[in-house]
Amino acid sequence: MRTVCAASGAAEEEWPCDAGQSCVDEGQCADRVCAPNADFCEGDQPRRCAADGVSSTPLGAACAGSTCVAGVCEAWVCDPGADYCEANRPSRCAADGLSSTPLGPVCSGALPHCQFAACEGVLFADYDGYARWPLPGTPGHAFSYTVNAAARTVVDNVTGLEWQREPAPGTQNWAAAESYCDSLSWGGRSDWRLPTRMELLSLVDYTRINPATDGGTFPGTTGDFWTASGRTGTANKWYVDFSTGRAAAQSASQGYNVRCVALASPQRPIPTSGHFFEVTSNTVLDHATGLEWQRGTSPNRQSQAASIGYCAGLTLDGKTGWRLPTVAELSSLVPSRKAAEPYIELTIFPSTQSSYYWSASPVSGSSGGWSVYFGNGGTVSHVVTSTGWARCVR
Repeated sequence: MRTVCAASGAAEEEWPCDAGQSCVDEGQCADRVCAPNADFCEGDQPRRCAADGVSSTPLGAACAGSTCVAGVCEAWVCDPGADYCEANRPSRCAADGLSSTPLGPVCSGALPHCQFAACEGVLFADYDGYARWPLPGTPGHAFSYTVNAAARTVVDNVTGLEWQREPAPGTQNWAAAESYCDSLSWGGRSDWRLPTRMELLSLVDYTRINPATDGGTFPGTTGDFWTASGRTGTANKWYVDFSTGRAAAQSASQGYNVRCVALASPQRPIPTSGHFFEVTSNTVLDHATGLEWQRGTSPNRQSQAASIGYCAGLTLDGKTGWRLPTVAELSSLVPSRKAAEPYIELTIFPSTQSSYYWSASPVSGSSGGWSVYFGNGGTVSHVVTSTGWARCVR
């Protein structure tokens, strides 16, 4: 209701505003743009409507990796519009990322594994084994484990993976290791498997040595351990040396240790592209780890200290706050199946050299520093004054 002065100037008269209007600014009627006092969405921005329904204020930051619903950011359950696997069934994610529809039956029989929105006969047959979660032991993601002593299992609270606490007895070649995990009954479950390269690397703590992991949580962890990841067209499979944390590929005939893995909680669906990278001009966003990468390479080779300085001073697309990555972060760029150098996806990271790239991680127990050699994808200890390339992260 608005109040105005009568023509005589001796009285006031009440004039109602029209439906859907509020009285504002000394007797003026204005159309309401939102329901008074209600929370709502303006695109990706949650907002709260004022009491008059004519204005509103933002409720925090705009939704990212989520959809705004009734003024609240609802986390995506899948990538909007993407085809993926849900509960071992090919599915298509809705445009809002909050629901999905099946594209076919649950995978079973001769094609028991759902991968890239299709039923496959072999697990991870077309997957390069990129991390599907933030990397444990990196900035903002401290190692966190829950030990079940009775079941002799360990849940990684960062990755959602469940591990055998103790490794298998003795050493085995790769085929025997895979068979051991596939047939294992342990801790009340029988869905164990050999871990991918990045899954096994998630247990490495580069601040430790002999073993390069939490030895109290994972007793008996010494020497080399097999992963499920192998290079396409070769007999070489990836392994991790838990004396230092070094990762490399070796002939499947070698005898190495085995620790099996299972899922304690659902994992991020693997998109049909087989990776989680999004190219944005001169940077690359990894939606699984949350890291943003420099797409290119430093202009020159330099020492580890100079590489740290280069990243600290870098500005890309107006963005600052770059740093030299940890060795775990840098290792996450290596595709496990690739069998040609440089061991990185060149359509995403062009101009990558088949050479050494510095990480900021020191080698525990020595004066050296860790690097990743993209000539084979392995991790290597180097004298910190030797020269290498740099790719920055934030």
